[in-house]
Amino acid sequence: MLVPDAILRECRKGGEFETLEPVPRVKIDELKIKFPNLPQQYLYFLEHVGEGVTRSEYCIFQPFAAEEYYDIPEGGDFLLPGPWETSGLPEGMTMPPRSALVFAPSGGAWDYCFSGLGDEAVFTLDVTVPLFSRSYDDFFSYVSRLTNRTPKI
Repeated sequence: MLVPDAILRECRKGGEFETLEPVPRVKIDELKIKFPNLPQQYLYFLEHVGEGVTRSEYCIFQPFAAEEYYDIPEGGDFLLPGPWETSGLPEGMTMPPRSALVFAPSGGAWDYCFSGLGDEAVFTLDVTVPLFSRSYDDFFSYVSRLTNRTPKI
């Protein structure tokens, strides 16, 4: 895992995240209670870098349950592709929409989210299927992609 201070230094280079506003500690604590399985890297980023729309117009917001945003039939589940290497979760497993925690809505057919199951990975959520696909091993890897650089330690 990358060292958080190295991530913060990289985030401040180039100004990609200068438009984000740090989330107050009290709100971080509320998020931990509401969504106990949020990745620690993500919470750290929200508190020390912030949320909002980046200079390149990528969204990074406080999470919301997918079921609050998407029109999903009652009892409908998101599918997870197999095998394990693709999704990072057991083949054929389904996930209730309430488990998906969206943090980067795109306004299109897909969004970036967390599984809500305690995994650090970042998933792409295709709401047309619905289908989860593992995109990044952790939140800092996702952030590094936004800056188009790999943080140096």
